[in-house]
Amino acid sequence: YFPFAADGLAFTTLVITGFALKFPDAIWARPLLVWEGHFAFRGSLHRAAAVVLVATMGFHLIYLAVKPSERGFVKAMLPGFKDVTDMVGVFRYNLGLAPTGPQFARFNYAEKLEYWALLWGTILMMVSGFLLWFNNFTLRYFPKWVSDAATAVHYYEAVLATLSILLWHFYFVIFDPNAYPMETSWLTGRVDAEHYRHTRPEYLRELEEESQAASEEAPPKEDQADIEPPKDDPPADA
Repeated sequence: YFPFAADGLAFTTLVITGFALKFPDAIWARPLLVWEGHFAFRGSLHRAAAVVLVATMGFHLIYLAVKPSERGFVKAMLPGFKDVTDMVGVFRYNLGLAPTGPQFARFNYAEKLEYWALLWGTILMMVSGFLLWFNNFTLRYFPKWVSDAATAVHYYEAVLATLSILLWHFYFVIFDPNAYPMETSWLTGRVDAEHYRHTRPEYLRELEEESQAASEEAPPKEDQADIEPPKDDPPADA
């Protein structure tokens, strides 16, 4: 779980150190700016966190590319027409227009949206961030509007990403009735079978059938009789 923890820590650090530059007079930003006269503490911490975020994203993509077993993850994350019908079904259920909500597959529409938004947002922040980090290079080889555009994109994408985590992500992992008081899979790496039985029964059935098929295909172990080791002959009487 190290890449996940590193990604979360890097994102939190980027949010705090990034908005500290935009709102330097805020009380929470002042401790980060105390050393600015002697050492660019805030900027160095922000850039270090950016490197960690890019590294974890690179690790994730390489892991998906080299692990054949993870290709099912990518396939399951691809959006489909069922996601649209699931979204409509959730709205209908929440408005009382349907007796039951939709049954999701391995990943629901919200998880897919968040995953692809994470990838797209990280790439956007990475490109705009490097243009600002190496500002001299940007101003030398590109028109000035490129630097201005990178500044605007970097800021508004940061606002969007922060609100997405606070409102969208936190709802689905904390306040959603199916997850309350908290979805613990981010700590354990496992999802309770009862949770799947309630929200994704079809996917749980697939997992159970795969597990049963795998156990049936496994070669039976040969019975091994317990063999008593030979005992030493008792010593002859002197």
